[in-house]
Amino acid sequence: MRLFFILLLGATLQLLLLAAFVAIRWSRLPFPGFLVEQTLVVTDANGRNWSGRQAGISHPQKVIRVGETPVRTLAEYDAALRQLEPQSETTIETILPDGGRRTYQAVRMIAFPRADLMRQFWFPYLVGLIYLFLGAWIYNICHDRPGSRAFAFFCIWTAIALGFLFDLGSTRLATPLWTLAVALIGGSLTSLALRFPKSFPLIERRPRLRYLPYALSLALAIPSLFAIYDLESPWRYINTWRLSYAYAAFGIVFFLLLLLLRTRQRQEPVVRQQARIILAGSLIAFLPIAIWLAAPLIGVFIHWEPAFYLPFLLVFPVSIGVAIQRYRLWDFDLLVNRAIIYGLLTLVLLLAYVFSTVLVQIIFTDYLELTATLRTILLTFIILALFIPAKNRIQDIIDRRFFRHKYDANRILTALSQTLRSQIDLEHLRAELVRVVQEAMKPVFASLCLSGDDLPAQTCAISPSDPLWDHLRQTKEVVHLDELTLETPGLESLRAEGARLLIPLVSQDEIIGILYLGQRQSGQVYTSDDRRLLSILAGQAATALQAAQLVRRQQAEALQRQREEYDMRLAALVQQTQLPRQLPDLPGWRFSSHYHPAQAIGGEFYDFIPLQDGRLAFLIGDVSARGTPSALVMAETRGLLLATARQLEAPEAILAKVNALLQPDVLDKIYVTCFYAVLEPISGRLVYANAGHNPPYRLGSATPVGMAGVEELPGSGFPLGVFPEARYDAYTAHLQAGESLFLYSDGVVEARNAEKQMLSYAGLEELLRNIAATPGELIPRLLSALREFTGEAWEQQDDLTLVCLERLPDRA
Repeated sequence: MRLFFILLLGATLQLLLLAAFVAIRWSRLPFPGFLVEQTLVVTDANGRNWSGRQAGISHPQKVIRVGETPVRTLAEYDAALRQLEPQSETTIETILPDGGRRTYQAVRMIAFPRADLMRQFWFPYLVGLIYLFLGAWIYNICHDRPGSRAFAFFCIWTAIALGFLFDLGSTRLATPLWTLAVALIGGSLTSLALRFPKSFPLIERRPRLRYLPYALSLALAIPSLFAIYDLESPWRYINTWRLSYAYAAFGIVFFLLLLLLRTRQRQEPVVRQQARIILAGSLIAFLPIAIWLAAPLIGVFIHWEPAFYLPFLLVFPVSIGVAIQRYRLWDFDLLVNRAIIYGLLTLVLLLAYVFSTVLVQIIFTDYLELTATLRTILLTFIILALFIPAKNRIQDIIDRRFFRHKYDANRILTALSQTLRSQIDLEHLRAELVRVVQEAMKPVFASLCLSGDDLPAQTCAISPSDPLWDHLRQTKEVVHLDELTLETPGLESLRAEGARLLIPLVSQDEIIGILYLGQRQSGQVYTSDDRRLLSILAGQAATALQAAQLVRRQQAEALQRQREEYDMRLAALVQQTQLPRQLPDLPGWRFSSHYHPAQAIGGEFYDFIPLQDGRLAFLIGDVSARGTPSALVMAETRGLLLATARQLEAPEAILAKVNALLQPDVLDKIYVTCFYAVLEPISGRLVYANAGHNPPYRLGSATPVGMAGVEELPGSGFPLGVFPEARYDAYTAHLQAGESLFLYSDGVVEARNAEKQMLSYAGLEELLRNIAATPGELIPRLLSALREFTGEAWEQQDDLTLVCLERLPDRA
């Protein structure tokens, strides 16, 4: 983009030099005392003792005959004038828009007055050169700031419009270019208003909107370009030009209104002060010409007088310069640096130009016979090709010899960029960044605050919730604390520490951290070059720090996974120790069990507790949680049940006490279901209580029709850990010889087949009837039947616990 602007500025300068040469040459030709535009329509320009204007020839008459020669085109008109001698007289015939014709006799050919050449050409021309110089200067020192390109565009098109203003009625060589320039003045002013002194938020969010004003300019310029060559409608171009004038007037008004708005809004103090100064200068500079541009819209036509309107235009660049100088948009070192660089650059290019001229003269003129125009074009390309390399080389030499601090800072920060690309350790990267910035900028202190809750402990003056984080994330600009209008606790802390400069580290629209510096040890201010270097460094550092943060998070996650795996293994080991190692061995009874957790750690448990007098207590339970919490609650519940069973005998009392002890300790929304029973092996009498667990089934012997009886044991209550005052009821049952008691968890009834249908309680009862009708151990056959129901692809969703007590038949 910079190369494009350099080429555009160079081309504009070449065109303006050509305009001066052409204007001087034209002023020496015989002059009929009036000027005509592209379609031979007389302009409203006037001067002292202009013979044609004194004779009555005026705008908007169109010349149709010179002497005895009819003229329809510019070429015919110029050829007719060249036939006339100075001080000779001729006849001029014109036509009006309404068709009326007028003939003017004895129109004298005179020399173009020097005073009028100064007033109508040199004065606008010099103002145009000033604008071109200002646009090039501001763009060079502020090319990375919002609006610098729009301002450069505005200055370029203004320079072209003023430099070729006289050409419209003289040689008319650049009328199309002037037409385009006038239309683009409105677009560039509108774009400048949106982006200077600071871009509006809408433009920052949607950068392509900045091209819309230029698109409107082109839409206005295209009809005008056709109109200036429309000889059949020679006055049509006037209306199309007036639309461009109106757009330029709109651009002026829009620029002034937005500047006024900036002075009223809560902008940074520097932005408001800049806006006030530029607003005052713009009002003085643009209001007179805005009135002239807008007057035709209401039917009022004001005579164009360059000596009156153009001096006001100079106030605008002066106001820009005052705003920049007073509020440090540049600094003195930078001005000296640029003055030395461009002074030497001018000398080098001048020598190169002289050398190239001689070389081209020798080679191409003697051997290839190039025309003067082609030689000029060739020399221009040679100078443009040498500009960038020569400037960079000279700047490097000047920085080394006269601006050592800037050169050293640039070198140090360049070296840091290599470290940023290779370092992934967050703490090392953070310390290296602060160290290098201290070495390069020489602040009293430098500190870095990083965002993110997963980062190591850091001393930071800005809390994670402070609005300053979001503000700097949006602006993304290196900013002095005095330029901020925010009032936040973080800013107060930074001011108390003595911070002067804030450098936000933003990557992919995420703020990674804030680097803040104290004042310089030398007491000097931070220059625009310093800010530019720090801004470049911030972009590189933000990316590197973001990558280092990601690596740290991945390392922390890997460590956390290792810890979780260890905890899981430990919890699984704890759970395995809670299950009975062997089943009871009682005469006349057979015990069997099966346990398979859905995860590495389950929440279900069962146990057998031998009691006095040969009785046997047994239990089955299920914790509502999964994973490690369920194993911990299961271990605690089992321990409480075992301890309470040594103190109390009644199942309902045991469950009530365990519930009271367990309830304050369990986590929120975790509960335990439990079935607890006491068996008298000799009589088969069973006393039990149920705390919300699945009711067991009593299985009888086979009936004459081949089906076993299946009976659900009644009784239930609240799960453990829900209500501290819960009470439970006791129930009794008898197991006869040949009968069994089947206990299970809800993983059985919630098993699903390939069609996602659950087995359900009814399905379990059906399986139990079929299985109990045939001899053999119940649990293995039930698991086989369950696998037939679910299919081989069954993915177990819940723990599966089965316990069976069988009272063997009496031996005959």
